[in-house]
Amino acid sequence: MYTVEQLIGIAKRENNRKRPYLMVNRLQGKYMPALPKEALAMFETLAHILRREYGEERLLIVGFAETATAIGAAVAVSMQCPYIQTTREDIPGKEYLLFSEEHSHATEQRVVKKNLDFLRGSDTRVILIDDEVTTGRTILNLVSRLRAEYGDRLRFSVASLLNCMEQEEKRRYQREGIALHTLMETDRSKFAERAASCQADGAYLEGKQEKPSCPYQVVTIAGAVEARTGTDGMTYQNACDNLYREMIVKIGLNKMDMRGKKVLALGTEEFMFPGLCAAAQIEKLGADVRFHATTRGPVEVSCAKDYPLHIRYVLPSVYDRNRKTYFYNAAQYDKVYIFTDAPNPSKEAEYALVNALWECGNKDITIIYWQRP
Repeated sequence: MYTVEQLIGIAKRENNRKRPYLMVNRLQGKYMPALPKEALAMFETLAHILRREYGEERLLIVGFAETATAIGAAVAVSMQCPYIQTTREDIPGKEYLLFSEEHSHATEQRVVKKNLDFLRGSDTRVILIDDEVTTGRTILNLVSRLRAEYGDRLRFSVASLLNCMEQEEKRRYQREGIALHTLMETDRSKFAERAASCQADGAYLEGKQEKPSCPYQVVTIAGAVEARTGTDGMTYQNACDNLYREMIVKIGLNKMDMRGKKVLALGTEEFMFPGLCAAAQIEKLGADVRFHATTRGPVEVSCAKDYPLHIRYVLPSVYDRNRKTYFYNAAQYDKVYIFTDAPNPSKEAEYALVNALWECGNKDITIIYWQRP
């Protein structure tokens, strides 16, 4: 099992008075590069707890964006049940259930209603997956919207890697009939104080948006599955497996080329699980692989050894060039694979990310665009 000290580093959010600290999970593969096998093993540990408790029930898994989209998908795959993630993206032509994440850098969250009609009047158990639960207010906001839309027969559970709720917050969940499951619990009372001690003296950099002078490869692969509108766990896994098989064909991955190589697989914002699956497959070829993702979340960086984040690049988003995203703890690798499902990717954002990686010494960069049929 895991310890809080092993798993979590406390960082300082930028200009956020509602919640000044961020719990950075060292093994999850979001803000920090992580070993794919360790991330997936941790997610499977959570899935095992839920399978033992709810294996016979009718289920829907909901993964919270951005940070828990890969966790939710991995749990849905393990439990072979329907999956949907929340999103902050605009999905053309879709209706949403809107709810708020009040402490966040981007407060508006949404769930696409398409494909959720089976919830209406049913006794389905909805398992809400997050990387950490602090006060639980965001989850309650979504539970309220789901009950109002689909009826009071729905049952709810929450599963997280870390739970920091205080006793009165837990008692409210008991009154609401919402079960809590977690890998570990901790006291959050000192986190704001720890975040405040951050010197914010790390490297603050900006990706240059002009066309890179360095060569890089762009590959387009069809067959993307849209988790934002709902899918099935096994359908999603099969699509991710196909993504990797197409990578092999188009890029020519093999054991001879990959053994011993230092490799980065990088997702974009909410898009994490497909890149993590591919990273795990590359890991099996004998490569030393790390996975993480860009994020909308602005966090301070520091030179302190015990602080989790040291380098920050500010980049335009591949989904919306007018939106800022952040790339933390950039490093040098033998090969870099960037995974994104941006439907109309911004060239300026593509250039900025490639330039940032090139500045860090990365000379072999491939961008993989996963497109819907």
